[in-house]
Parts: sequence; C-alpha cells; structure tokens
Amino acid sequence: MGQLPYALAAFDLDDTLLREDGCMSAFTRDCLRQAQAQGLRIALASGRPVQAMERIADELEMAAHDGFLIAFNGAQIVCCSTGEQLYSCMLDRPDQLWLCQKAREWGAFVHVYDGSRLLTPQANEYTDIESRLTGLEAVVCPDLPFVIPPYTPKVLMMQAPARLAEIERQLAGQACGRFALCRSKPYFLECVRPQVCKGAALKQLCAHLRVPLPQTIAMGDSYNDLSMLQAAGVGVAMGNAPAAIREKADLVTDTCARDGAAQALCRLLQGEAWPSEAFPTGGATRGVLHSAP
Repeated sequence: MGQLPYALAAFDLDDTLLREDGCMSAFTRDCLRQAQAQGLRIALASGRPVQAMERIADELEMAAHDGFLIAFNGAQIVCCSTGEQLYSCMLDRPDQLWLCQKAREWGAFVHVYDGSRLLTPQANEYTDIESRLTGLEAVVCPDLPFVIPPYTPKVLMMQAPARLAEIERQLAGQACGRFALCRSKPYFLECVRPQVCKGAALKQLCAHLRVPLPQTIAMGDSYNDLSMLQAAGVGVAMGNAPAAIREKADLVTDTCARDGAAQALCRLLQGEAWPSEAFPTGGATRGVLHSAP
C-alpha cells in the first residue's frame, strides 16, 4: 500500500458529514472507514459536546484507528481510543454570569453546559433544538445564576437570525476581546474563550501528533469552520456552505446531501487533479469539485 498524501483529515459534522436527518450516508461512512484503514487519522470537529459526537465516532470505528474528537468548537480535544482529554479551555463562572446577564438585557435566550445537561433560565425552542441535536437533557433553571457550573466549555446565545446578528455586534463591541464569537447556525451564537476555535484545536492536535499542517485536510460548511479550513493544508468548503465560506476555502466540493465530503476525500487521497475552472461567485478558491459521475 502506497503512502497517503495526507496524514490527518478533520471534518465538521452537521451539514458536512451529517445530513438533515442527523445521519451519515453509507457511502460517506464507508469512505471514511476505508481511509482510516489505509492509515489516515480522522478528527471530528464540531460545536457539539463530546457525548453528542460519540455515536458518529462509533459508527466510523474511530477508536480502533486512534481518531480524535474536537468538541465545543475547539474547547476540548479527546482521544477516541483512550478517552483521554488532550486539551481543555473553559469559561469560568464570572464569564458565564456576564454573558447570561447580557443575554437577558438584549432579549436573547441562553444556555450553559453542565456535563450531560443544558441549563437555561427559561424554556425556548432553540434550546430544544440543541437538545435534540446533542441528546443532552434541557433543564429549565429560573435561578440559573445560583446553579451555574464553575466551568463550562461555551455559552450559547440564541435568537432569530436577524436579531441575533445585532446581538452579536453589540456583544463584540462590549466584550472587548474577552470572548471568541461565531455562528454555528443562523440562530446559534457560540461564545467561548478568545483562543478557542476549530483552527487552533487542529494546530494543537497536529502538534500532539507531530503532523505537519500541510499534511492535513479540513472540511466544513459554516462560519465556525472557517479557521479550520484556513489552518489546514487543504481547506474544503461544502457546496451548501454560504458564499463567504466557499470564497475563502481552497477548494469547493459538492453538497452534504450529495456526499460532497466523501467525494472530496476520495479524490484528494487518490491525488486526482482538481478542475481548474474559476469558482462561479468569483472567489479566490483554486477550483470546484463537481459531482462524481
């Protein structure tokens, strides 16, 4: 078996590997399993907590191939084979209280993470969405400031997209670099420590594994994936990603619904040339990967 051109590939989950129903296609699952069998290390990188990533890791048999989970947008890195936590960067109680206070002032919903629970001061549809996505129990705590955990990986602010965009601008202005902010979905604003992002976590993991960044691939579809796409040797945006993400990626593949991540991985590992035509929106990407015949 010849040596692969890449040593590590990091994948976002929702709308990258996972379709709208939260599942992988058999084609994507088998492609990633085969790549691991050939020697490629796999990392899953998501805003989700570790517990909400384990099902996908089990499906991909990552424990048997020394895979890794980059959780909470890079606030934690866990080894699948040992369960060891390689990295953790948490928000303390004062940070959480400040964010919860601002959410209340600006009319945003909010929740914090406490082990396998989501703690929120009032019931809301967005925390329910997160609960369904992650499998974590949503617990309504009207006295949240008194039960807030000492440390948490992130605080999630939630509101309708247009209103949340305004809240994000207000928060960025008042926080003065105290937090890193990013959107994982139009209605989810992730608030983490300023040094936390998927790109920084990928660099941490590469340093741990002694893998040069040029030997890495990253694939994603949203704004919280951008740092990872830009840090990797090759950053691949999904065809369903917003134009702003596609324009900043190295390459663009097909949509999640059409197994774009698996298509791109197969072609990159086989060393296939990427089509050289310009990306239709006029971005700086080097090329576009079309659907497999």
